[in-house]
Amino acid sequence: MLNCVFLIPIDHRGIQGQCFEQYLELQTWCNKNNSAIFSCNGLFLNFARNYLATGGGGFADTSPPEAEWLFWIDSDVKFNIEQIEHMLSIAPDKKFVTGYPYELIIDHYKAFKDYILNDIGRNSVINNLGAGHEYNCFSKV
Repeated sequence: MLNCVFLIPIDHRGIQGQCFEQYLELQTWCNKNNSAIFSCNGLFLNFARNYLATGGGGFADTSPPEAEWLFWIDSDVKFNIEQIEHMLSIAPDKKFVTGYPYELIIDHYKAFKDYILNDIGRNSVINNLGAGHEYNCFSKV
């Protein structure tokens, strides 16, 4: 079983030039840390996310990829290895961890944080991660 699988849906624009180098660094990190990058392109993002969430099984086999942690990152999100290592260092009893983009409006962040902590439960952690348009999260399988 892998320690971590990074699920990266790639939309019709591909990986932007400003983000390309970080994926080379991530691949090097994965090679050293029993982890892997799963990605797909050519699908609408909702289908790509479903494909990745099922390890390519789709509706025929909805089992997630075999890994201790699943880590979602959209292809247009900037991040660094230190942020990933910080999130992976969070206590293993936390079942859901999320990062939010820097430019996220405070009111939306508060509502999202309240939802995670109150509706999903106290076994959650929220961190600031990257400068993208969507939430980045990973969960213990």
